[in-house]
Amino acid sequence: MDRARGPWSQRRRGFGPLALACLWVAGCGGCGPAEVPGGGVTLSALTATAGVFDPPFDPAVTDYQLDLVLTETVVAFRPTAAVPVGTSITVDGATVFSGTTSTALALTPGSRDVDIVVSAASGGSTTYRIHVHRGVDALASL
Repeated sequence: MDRARGPWSQRRRGFGPLALACLWVAGCGGCGPAEVPGGGVTLSALTATAGVFDPPFDPAVTDYQLDLVLTETVVAFRPTAAVPVGTSITVDGATVFSGTTSTALALTPGSRDVDIVVSAASGGSTTYRIHVHRGVDALASL
């Protein structure tokens, strides 16, 4: 097969191997933050220092429950942007770099919401809301 007319012919149209890899990784038609249908950027991973997300983390799901035992007095989150270049992340209003753990958030018994906002330089954003419930073990024993 002649390479000029075969599968590598994309090079003649300006799509070299690097550009094709970028299109495949970004999945959005160009190099930039991966976007959800609403136009916001996404996380590829999100973990907490305690508890387990319900439902399990999925970039397209933006609402989670996080049940913690009464002895857990703090929790921190580690958000990772799907495409870190050109994105910013805040956890409860404080800036966090992609792939790093946030400052520990103090918890009182009961419930509180923590918003994790991923924003693109272009203006799109996605908010992941975590409903943190501390003391679920104490409530279960009543």
